[in-house]
Amino acid sequence: MQQLLIDRFRGLFLGVAVLDAHGYGQDDSHGNSTLASGQNVSLPRESGKWCEALALGQSEVIAYSSQGANESQVPTIAIPTPEDEIQLAVLIAQMLPAALFYHENLPRLQNYICDHRLREASPDLQVEMLGIEVAIALLCQEQANPQTLVSQLLVQDFLSGTTLHTQLQQVQTLLQTRSSLSRVWSEVNAKRSPETSPLATALAMACYCWSSTADTFALTVTRPLTLPQFPRLVALITGALSGVFNGVHAIPWAWQGAFSTPSGARTSILAQADQLLAAWSGYLSDDIIALPLEQTAISAPGVLRPRG
Repeated sequence: MQQLLIDRFRGLFLGVAVLDAHGYGQDDSHGNSTLASGQNVSLPRESGKWCEALALGQSEVIAYSSQGANESQVPTIAIPTPEDEIQLAVLIAQMLPAALFYHENLPRLQNYICDHRLREASPDLQVEMLGIEVAIALLCQEQANPQTLVSQLLVQDFLSGTTLHTQLQQVQTLLQTRSSLSRVWSEVNAKRSPETSPLATALAMACYCWSSTADTFALTVTRPLTLPQFPRLVALITGALSGVFNGVHAIPWAWQGAFSTPSGARTSILAQADQLLAAWSGYLSDDIIALPLEQTAISAPGVLRPRG
């Protein structure tokens, strides 16, 4: 499905923000999510944790890009424990802008994630986070689709021999047989040891939820609510995949109604995506938010100025 790059950037930002606004990114249980009950609520006065993490990640990757190769390394990010689903989700949201910014340069993306931001994380967490980032990047490049995303991930060298690779292989087989969500969950967890990271399982399940209902944002992000474990992580990853694949226009307007507030939350979120796209193109300026990117010519990366 062809989308303008601006729609893909905006789709990811708004897709995550919609979930955040409806309770996924809060500290309380996912059972309180208004999306699960079909309700619609006004956006809280303060953004949730996922929106804050997106904004932080956006500013960090832009700042890193503007430093140049000779600048000092960016600070590492505090690493949550594998059992802390809430903070793992926040970390994912913070890393998502990098997947958009480096979508055309996977080695650079891996360097940013593994050698800089998460250089003090365990090898497993680095691999799992990079798996999420590469999935987003492949969709942004239109090098993957619902039929090929899992197979594209399986050929990535950094996944070889990992638990995530095994779980993705299971998902690929189950997708081919059109297995139900409950069966996929059962199969993926059948040989899961207590040491297996929830992030690996969440990415595998997100790939299934997205690949089997890729064209419908609403269905894709609500299916994880039925999972007995890690629904927050699966929903976040699935929302990001669906947002970047389908673009901003596929997100139900009724859900976006949560952003119809005097504070202009929706406008602010879209402006963050626009600023990231402009920085990706090489235009780095504090006043970029004012530019109407739908009517602005965007050069190929590095044409206006070199990027780090």
